[in-house]
Amino acid sequence: MNTSPQIQAAQDYLKESSWLQEKRVSTLLNSVLAGKTNFNTLEKELFTIARDYLIQMLTAFLEHLDRLILYSAEREGWEVVEIRERSLETTLGVLSYPRRYYKKRTLSGAYAYTFLLDELLGIPARAHVSARLSEIAVMLAAEQTYRKAKETLKTTLGVSISHETIHRDVQVAGEHLKKWDGETGLDGTGIRVVPLLVVEVDGAMIKQQRRHKRSEQRRFELKTAVVYEGWEEGPNGRAKLINPTYFIYHGKGEEFWGALERRLSRLYDLDGCPRKIIAGDGADWIREGADLLGAEYQYCRFHLKRDLISLFNPQHRKKLEKILYTNDTNSRAAFNMFLRTLIIEEPNETRKEKLRAFQSLINSVWEGITDWRERNRPCPSPARGLGVIEPNVGHTIARRFKHQGASWSVNGSDNLAHVRCAKRNGNLIDILRLPGPPTPESEPVRVQDGYWARRQTDGLAAKDPGDWVRASLPAAYGPNQKSRELALLISRLTLDWIF
Repeated sequence: MNTSPQIQAAQDYLKESSWLQEKRVSTLLNSVLAGKTNFNTLEKELFTIARDYLIQMLTAFLEHLDRLILYSAEREGWEVVEIRERSLETTLGVLSYPRRYYKKRTLSGAYAYTFLLDELLGIPARAHVSARLSEIAVMLAAEQTYRKAKETLKTTLGVSISHETIHRDVQVAGEHLKKWDGETGLDGTGIRVVPLLVVEVDGAMIKQQRRHKRSEQRRFELKTAVVYEGWEEGPNGRAKLINPTYFIYHGKGEEFWGALERRLSRLYDLDGCPRKIIAGDGADWIREGADLLGAEYQYCRFHLKRDLISLFNPQHRKKLEKILYTNDTNSRAAFNMFLRTLIIEEPNETRKEKLRAFQSLINSVWEGITDWRERNRPCPSPARGLGVIEPNVGHTIARRFKHQGASWSVNGSDNLAHVRCAKRNGNLIDILRLPGPPTPESEPVRVQDGYWARRQTDGLAAKDPGDWVRASLPAAYGPNQKSRELALLISRLTLDWIF
């Protein structure tokens, strides 16, 4: 069967679109019609062609915007020094565009220099990667290694940035996120009151990088927390946490609780919440947190069950569980008597020490052994046992930090962990786009803090960046030909005068 008439008819139909007559597109069309290109290749090639067109559009847009600034009546005496070209890696590829470099004498007599176009757009002077591409890279690096994030960007967007650049962006993002751990003007402004506020905490040990071969292998701890308001029915009838918030901190226990309390006080009225529960293992810093926040302490049942299984046979374990889970005045005495008997009868000195350590631990956390639902206090419905911190440590820490051969610097892991927490909280990009938290002594900082957004810079008044566009010459684009010719003459005279 001769298919050439059908192919010719299809080609004639496609010729109606001027875009489809571009050389690369027409070549791709012929390749598809000839059966030499599948959809996967077609999608990839068309994406590349579209990116090239968008880069051209973006370059033309920036050049036009730079001219609008030049002809704007709001330039206020800025003089053009020269035109410099800039290259920026974006999600569309490498963007190269020229822009004017300006200077202006200030009240002090010195000159201020700036690229008004870059200031208007909020592009940092030394940036080589666009903010959007940097945000995507940071989001990827929260889940993948830096090298894998680099390969993902190359495969999906066709952009090339080094894994060192991605690592640097993550560190910058982490340092930015850690600003919210300190005191801010938002502290104590929370008004939310809930009947139950649960804070489950634990520490995750991370392998530290060795800077010298002779140094001993060391580990450090990242303290983690998940805060939630109870449970609700989720998909398939499974329980789901209500408004979970994830938090991480590297530092001493008291510093951890101070930072977490500040974070919670920005959302909750902590004094108004009737039941606050701190749940975790028997570490001193966790039990101290319950006192600092005025909360009940709940010893983690996961750790208790793990110790009972590892230390005792089924018969002894069953008896201990009966003693520990019976909430009466004689339970503690019965527990200590039973443990002393086992220690005396135990012939192995190593097991004796483990049994003594277990007895000391349980006595130190005795007030937290009783389940929070059995403490004769109001209990919201549904009420469940606690123990979500272990899987959440896995999601937040272990999955990214504990793969084979991984070791970390303290600051580098802390920054990445803050990025992962913010991503799990769903506010990573929102926080990264803010200049920083408001300080306790000042008003909230404006989101756009470029040159014209400052209140005063060496005697220069604040300006609205939108004035540049609104103050352009409307006659240059009006319907009257005489007006357009006059505007063109004025612009040429202005250029002659500036240069």
